[in-house]
Amino acid sequence: MCGGHFLHLLGGLMSEKSLSTGQAIPAGFPAPVETTTVCPSCQAFVPARFTWCPECGSALKSRPCAYCGQNLRPGDSACSNCGAPARQA
Repeated sequence: MCGGHFLHLLGGLMSEKSLSTGQAIPAGFPAPVETTTVCPSCQAFVPARFTWCPECGSALKSRPCAYCGQNLRPGDSACSNCGAPARQA
């Protein structure tokens, strides 16, 4: 009788699912938090895995300069290494 009650409680604890992994999260534990970044253009909070801002459409990841290969930050209008104008994607 006690064993059945224990298994029932254990099944209830393992009923919630994690959205990201599909693995069971015991009840009472907080869900994993996704890391975020701030869009440099509109200041919206965006999941770090995104490459474009869903609010304003700005690029969130760096891209290489077409002339020298130096990484350009989102929003740069010219390369800080060679001065070449940044090509807009």
